[in-house]
Amino acid sequence: MTAPDNSDRFLDLYERHKVFVHIVFWLAYLLVITILSSAFYTKTTFFELFLQLGCSLWIDVAATYFTAYYLLPRLLLKKKYVGFAMLLLLSAIFFILMQRVMQVYVTFPIFYPEVTRKMSFFDFNPAYSIVNIYAVVGIVTSARLFKYWFFFQRQAYRLENEKLEAELKYLKSQIHPHFLFNTLNNLYALTLDKSDLAPRVVIRLSELLSYMLYDANAQTVPLQKEIDLIENYLELENLRRGGDLRIDWQKTIDQPLTPITPLLFIPFIENSFKHGVWNDVGQPEISISLVVKNNALTFDIQNSIGSTGTNKLSNETEGEGIGLRNVKRRLEILYPNQHSLEIKQNKNRYQVTLVLNLMC
Repeated sequence: MTAPDNSDRFLDLYERHKVFVHIVFWLAYLLVITILSSAFYTKTTFFELFLQLGCSLWIDVAATYFTAYYLLPRLLLKKKYVGFAMLLLLSAIFFILMQRVMQVYVTFPIFYPEVTRKMSFFDFNPAYSIVNIYAVVGIVTSARLFKYWFFFQRQAYRLENEKLEAELKYLKSQIHPHFLFNTLNNLYALTLDKSDLAPRVVIRLSELLSYMLYDANAQTVPLQKEIDLIENYLELENLRRGGDLRIDWQKTIDQPLTPITPLLFIPFIENSFKHGVWNDVGQPEISISLVVKNNALTFDIQNSIGSTGTNKLSNETEGEGIGLRNVKRRLEILYPNQHSLEIKQNKNRYQVTLVLNLMC
């Protein structure tokens, strides 16, 4: 479970103090409109104007909550546009009339009795009333729309992350048995020949299993652990071949503790042995190079191809095993636009070059 981000903390704080926040908002709104109105109502004191506007504040509050908390989620967000427009129009007429009722029968008789006697109920400017009421309605509704948009975006982002995480777990679950199956085949071949090398294979295999069961379940591991895995695997394959493999294994690492996704290189190495080395009836060669410098990783593996052997991995429709397909997909997910994978093949040689940007 990931730690909550700042937006989660903010929303949680808001939910726990929602009533208080709303009260503060409406008091601040009342104070602002009193200050703005004092420039026009010069014949009354600031306090009297504050009380006057406070008497009709409930209309602004009702219009705001009806629009932002009822019409918005129940109609607009559900794409019931006709119903939303009709109810918005009817509610606007209702709230404008209620504001006029408050002016004619409450606030003006109390604060401006000399004006009240000359007033006509319908002698007012509806456009002014709309602006007077629906300015704050527009502000609050816009804020609510942004909140809904933010919530939906965050949910979509989390769902996408959960989907990718589930896919990664599935890909790893395929890599483990696939890799174990090949290694057990190596051990089986040695036990059939009653080879004295079998105990060494068991030790190396136990180290490989320990890595896959514990370390490889993490999102990242120190690069050195991947190097140890490669060296164990190479020794296993060399033991199986009888020790006559020509393996050129070179590494230049400036930061061995650099974090990296586990089990990235083994599928390429497996592929070289399965389709190259073990199909070469002559004296097979394999060359592996791993260079990490300034957070740039270059992994290069080349193997000879005998007269009857072929890797066939440049064609994804034939010959590409589970391990290679999985590592390609994992690279797309974990290092998007931060890696390059090049596969070359000619009559006698097969080469894979992977370049990673470890800063991502």
